[in-house]
Amino acid sequence: MLGLDAAGKTTILYRLQLGEDVHSIPTIGFNVETVNYKNISFTIWDVGGQDRLRKLWRHYYKDNDALIFVIDSADRDVRTVLLALPPSLSLSFLSPAIILFSLFLLMSQRVDGVNAAVLSLK
Repeated sequence: MLGLDAAGKTTILYRLQLGEDVHSIPTIGFNVETVNYKNISFTIWDVGGQDRLRKLWRHYYKDNDALIFVIDSADRDVRTVLLALPPSLSLSFLSPAIILFSLFLLMSQRVDGVNAAVLSLK
């Protein structure tokens, strides 16, 4: 699970694992947890989104089945969010490199907020 810092990745991770919101601090490095849902068990890597950590994202792609990219819909500069997508994934936002993953999910956090941005992929 990737995304800019403070996008809500850790909150999502622990909501999935524990079923409740957990107060978290900025992730330096990564958090990794196994989540069980019905008869499926999967491991989620929540990788820090600070600018200096983004260049390390590419090391987390190998041998993964899916990528969840989390954006904060209250981030009014959506271009910054989209430009933060790893170069190997930017197909001019979704290019053939997306085939690296059997599943790519762009998840928008805080969509019910007053300052939520609307993202349109055309």
